[in-house]
Amino acid sequence: MGLERKGSELAAGRQCVTRMGDEGMRTVTKKVCPQGKLSSALSAYFRSYAKGAGAEDVHVPVFRALKRIQNLEQVLYPGCHRHITPSLFFPRVHYVDCDEKVGDIYRDAKALDFINDNKEYTQQTVVSFSRGDFFSSSPVVEEEYFDLVISLSAGNVSEPCGRYLKEGGYLLVNEAHGDAYRAYLDQRFELAAVYDEDSQQFDTSSDVVKECFHTRGGEELTKAMFDEIMLKPKSRRPNKLRFQRDAMFYLFRMKGEGKAIKPDHVQPSELQVPSRIQKKRRTGVRGCECNSVS
Repeated sequence: MGLERKGSELAAGRQCVTRMGDEGMRTVTKKVCPQGKLSSALSAYFRSYAKGAGAEDVHVPVFRALKRIQNLEQVLYPGCHRHITPSLFFPRVHYVDCDEKVGDIYRDAKALDFINDNKEYTQQTVVSFSRGDFFSSSPVVEEEYFDLVISLSAGNVSEPCGRYLKEGGYLLVNEAHGDAYRAYLDQRFELAAVYDEDSQQFDTSSDVVKECFHTRGGEELTKAMFDEIMLKPKSRRPNKLRFQRDAMFYLFRMKGEGKAIKPDHVQPSELQVPSRIQKKRRTGVRGCECNSVS
């Protein structure tokens, strides 16, 4: 039997319980109440990423699986929109978006309390946001600083943002907008793991990794293939451009020194602590103020 408890801030806007069991923690919405009960920023998050009663952000099992195989603390999320889910799994996340309007959620007290009430780690949470264009030649944050860069449906993230990764750091990328193909062709990266939706785990086996980005005819992805792929939706691609294995999420590693993936990594048990918003302070991210929650 799982342990059930009411989420303090969520309960203000929705009747809900948080269930903890073998599957981990997930918030289940039992009844939707008037939107005025939630902050506008947090309501916008739920509308975008957890649609419908009992819904869970589809990225939750992906981040949980990633946390299970590697201890990543400093995370950069370019093109983040209002997607605060990474902060449930990683203690220090810096969010970047060109739309200043989405920055409200990263300063929102109820959103920060939601993170604190549902996070799956014991460390202090640090959430920071900056408006910026990550294609700019001027760095938007400190270079070679982060353990993980997240690329989720934000276009070409891997090419301009690889410079922000430490050697041995990781790039999590989905298949949208061709960024996984770009990362595979980028000599700075090597494919480390592939997310399996059935098991909700990252597969690091060499046989599985080798099948990705190789056509059914055995050809490895080339720049010419990539250019042709980007002109056609997947359903209209010829057989010569269909791969032996496709996945929704891929994990690339920045070549160089760094920790290898640890399949037996055990996540520390969760500790629930009272929610508290601390005063703003500066972090190792240059020129950015952030909010700390402990």
